[in-house]
Amino acid sequence: MEVQEWVESAQLPNVIGLQTIQSPTINYVKDLLANGYIGKVLSANLRVSVNYLGGGDQVTADLYGNLLTIVGGHNLDTFTYMVGDFKELAAVTAQQFPDIEVEDIRKITKKTADDQIMITGILTNGAAASVHIQGGVKHKTGLSLEIFGEEGTIILNAPASFQFGSHQLRGAGLTEKDFHNLSIPDHITLSHPFLYHEFLETIYFT
Repeated sequence: MEVQEWVESAQLPNVIGLQTIQSPTINYVKDLLANGYIGKVLSANLRVSVNYLGGGDQVTADLYGNLLTIVGGHNLDTFTYMVGDFKELAAVTAQQFPDIEVEDIRKITKKTADDQIMITGILTNGAAASVHIQGGVKHKTGLSLEIFGEEGTIILNAPASFQFGSHQLRGAGLTEKDFHNLSIPDHITLSHPFLYHEFLETIYFT
């Protein structure tokens, strides 16, 4: 909020790059939910673990580059893009790594950024939702999204965050007994070419 207010008061041109919502996988999940593949959405649970932004880096909250603003920003934007915004929520953050080593000078200093983010709440569609994002995980399990509906379930996994791609998408609808891989239709792939390595971004101008 402070950065936004400063930019607006100074009337400075600025952008926010959130490339993940161009992903065909993300848009396919959004379409599946909109078209009732799993029926009414009951709950959505997102877990993200990364091995950085914990105790062994120099990123601090004072520099606006931390687990909440970077990993949190991308993944929360993508999560709400697919399943809907929060109507009400409760959130807590925590520091499991209070000290960090500044590598250039080999000095231990206090870390101001949190490395645990936990959010629970109710979405605008009435579904219950939970998000847990954590940094500094030695043996990270990556990203896991589970969306449960009255008639089925969708599961999306990735090695790290949504924006790094390599998504594995599985689902089971009303008439399907077991989970199976969900193939993205050509029309979605052509409409949303996700070229992360070329940094194709959706830009929001303010």
